[in-house]
Amino acid sequence: MFTTVRQVAATFVVVAVVGLLSACGPLDGPAQGREDPNSPDATIVAMIDCFRAHGLPNFPDPAYDPSDGRWHLPNERPDITVQVQQACASVMPHQVPGTPIPTAQLHDLLGYAACMRAHGMPNFPDPGADGVFHGTQQTIGSKTDPAANAASAACEQFLASSGGHIQVSN
Repeated sequence: MFTTVRQVAATFVVVAVVGLLSACGPLDGPAQGREDPNSPDATIVAMIDCFRAHGLPNFPDPAYDPSDGRWHLPNERPDITVQVQQACASVMPHQVPGTPIPTAQLHDLLGYAACMRAHGMPNFPDPGADGVFHGTQQTIGSKTDPAANAASAACEQFLASSGGHIQVSN
């Protein structure tokens, strides 16, 4: 009987300790994939500090997105110039290049870019090897931009191999 009381007491102590520890939360910090909503991580802070030191002094603070639990560069921000990209390359996360598209499709998209430039969009860039027109989100403007819409309509024949649409990014 003495052993049974000792076993019950030991079990009670173990349950109490486990209960107390679980009430304190995880021992290894925030949940995996979630960042601290009170402050961005050191990588994004270093990147923005570098942007500000190399020509973008008014670059806005990062924004926390509670839907994915991460800090992001704000949507409303100045363009990051090539000079700033070069100066801050050591603190910027490396992006994985997209998958190259078939040569014929790239040829058509290059024709589309040349056509857009010929139809009033002189700064329209060539697509990357992945078929994405990088840096064109602001160049093209919104769907309500008459100049962009007119140029796109005139150049539509070049989009047959890409399903009639283009991909753009900032």
